[in-house]
Amino acid sequence: MDDEPDAPDGDVVVDVPDAGDARDTSDADTADSGDGDAGTEDAPLPPLGDHEVRLLVGGGGIASTASPLVVVLQTQPAEGARVTFTFGAGNEVVDAQPPYAIVWTPPPGSPEEVVVEAAVAWTDGWEPATTALRARVRVDEVPPLLDVAIGLEPSSGGRRVEVATSVDDPVGVYGAYVELLGAGTRSTAWLDGGGEFAFEVPSWAAGQYEVVVSGFDRAGNTSTVRQRVLVCREEEVACGSRCVPSSSLAADALNCGGCGIECSAGEVCEVGRCVCAAGLELCDGVCTAVAEDAAHCGGCGRACDGSGACFGGVCAPSALPPMIRVEPATYVIGSPVTEFFREFTEGQHEVRITRPFELGAVEVTQGQWLDQFEVNPSLNWACGDRCPVDNVTWYEAVAYANAVSSAAGLPECYRLDGCGSRPIGGGVVCSTVSVLTDSGNPLDCAGYRLPTEAEWELAYRAGTTTAFYVGDFASLACADLAPLIETAWFSCNSGGVTHPVATLAPNPLGFYDLAGNVFEWTGDSWRSEVPPEPEVDPVGGFTIPDKTVKGGDVGERSNRLRAATRLSANAFGAYPPLLGFRLARTVGESR
Repeated sequence: MDDEPDAPDGDVVVDVPDAGDARDTSDADTADSGDGDAGTEDAPLPPLGDHEVRLLVGGGGIASTASPLVVVLQTQPAEGARVTFTFGAGNEVVDAQPPYAIVWTPPPGSPEEVVVEAAVAWTDGWEPATTALRARVRVDEVPPLLDVAIGLEPSSGGRRVEVATSVDDPVGVYGAYVELLGAGTRSTAWLDGGGEFAFEVPSWAAGQYEVVVSGFDRAGNTSTVRQRVLVCREEEVACGSRCVPSSSLAADALNCGGCGIECSAGEVCEVGRCVCAAGLELCDGVCTAVAEDAAHCGGCGRACDGSGACFGGVCAPSALPPMIRVEPATYVIGSPVTEFFREFTEGQHEVRITRPFELGAVEVTQGQWLDQFEVNPSLNWACGDRCPVDNVTWYEAVAYANAVSSAAGLPECYRLDGCGSRPIGGGVVCSTVSVLTDSGNPLDCAGYRLPTEAEWELAYRAGTTTAFYVGDFASLACADLAPLIETAWFSCNSGGVTHPVATLAPNPLGFYDLAGNVFEWTGDSWRSEVPPEPEVDPVGGFTIPDKTVKGGDVGERSNRLRAATRLSANAFGAYPPLLGFRLARTVGESR
């Protein structure tokens, strides 16, 4: 070709040396014209056969010195050609291979203009010949012109990163340089005229990758697109910034059934669907704790009236605990010798309960306590009104039963003497306690009282014969106690502090927290030897200061939460601090 190629438009200037000796231009003057125009506009190219030599430099789209610069030599030299690129900073790439595309990042502190030189030497039926080209590039920002689509598709043993490019410019597409960076690897590709390319990423190399695409047109304008791509293993899916096992979408509350499908408060993910958690019902589109919600007490739409509060799904005035009726029954109290973690005081024998009675659906709460007395004895007072009252002496529990009886217009069941001047809740102990019935039997009282050990265990078992009302367990490991964790606050899930009542699942009769949260006083004095003979409506005496406690607390392991577990606590104050109680009341005649 005899005519010099036109200088590309934009910020690129191509300087062609004077022809000099037509067959050797190695010493040609390549001085920059300095004014942004072609230095020798009319000078012909050296006679290098039928090959056209153009230097195309991407001079736009460089927003900072951290952005790459694309340099391409448009030629098809014969085999054995030697190509050298020289940048303004002195970087060199020698013996570049087709398609002679170089990506270079200007170092920090680069000037606004960078000079790029390319020298090409080859033999093509002529004597050895050389031509040198120079371009001056502005390092600044121009509007982006590159349109890039990057996607992921499965492939055999890994993932396919698909890159599709186009350059939106009337001058026409020349090409794009594509890099895939990550996992300690770097893969590159050259796309003539834009187009599509796919990188194969094996499953073992899963991780975060970055795709960098630098495209340019014939005018020398460039645009660079960077996009992060999360490549996951074959058995995983990309959810946001992390890979999630496909199998976990059936139970992942943040990605339930699909990426980004997050379950709302109170919901759990089951089989890829968001459903209300245990103990909650869907009321007006919201998962609601019907055991404690006054607007949906015990079921959707069952609102408590006026000042009524909801405890355990039962509406009751806040000053009075909600009660559940337990029918007469005959059952076996204690534990068999084969029961894991059994203690010697748990001898089995038959017990017959002949009178229906009511038992508190929940442990007496701090709020209910403060409705009767001014001093809250609880150690975990910050937990609030819905948490069980604790750190209560046996005498204070009896005094509370009397106070509630009076508030309900029922006869008091107990007389307490010699209780000193301390306020109730301040650690009161008394010298004597007697039952205010002609028979001296608390079961004959119509008011509120403490339950007997036999009544308490009958309510706990709720017709079951296993160690816990949720089954038997041969291990103390929390990982083996999932059913118990759903119904009781203890060492595996409590964090060592008490929790609001009725927040976990109840037992089959509807009682909450019979296992865990706080130990509970019974009305019976302690007896270490339980007779093997059958008993009818057994009642402990009041003369022995040690009383029987049941149920376990937030600091205990599972073995102390069994139905048969029975411990003694001193009524005079030498007792475990996490001791609370629930009330009972006889509601019918014997049968």
